[in-house]
Amino acid sequence: MEIEWLVWDEWNLRHIWERHGLRPETVEEVCYGDPVALSSYKGRIVLIGPARAGRIFTVVLGPVPDAPGTYYTF
Repeated sequence: MEIEWLVWDEWNLRHIWERHGLRPETVEEVCYGDPVALSSYKGRIVLIGPARAGRIFTVVLGPVPDAPGTYYTF
């Protein structure tokens, strides 16, 4: 799996901050690092891996139709 682009919008930015206390930079560290990727429902992908600080996070991505390598963050 190759992630070329992560899609951020108002909803997912607010969601990761208010619900999980995370900033986009932390999510991107996991995604662009060396995570373990698992298939999920609706074609989504679950990534499990460390951020630079060493903490392990789970990130959920959904492929963007007709845009290979582009994923929406949940």
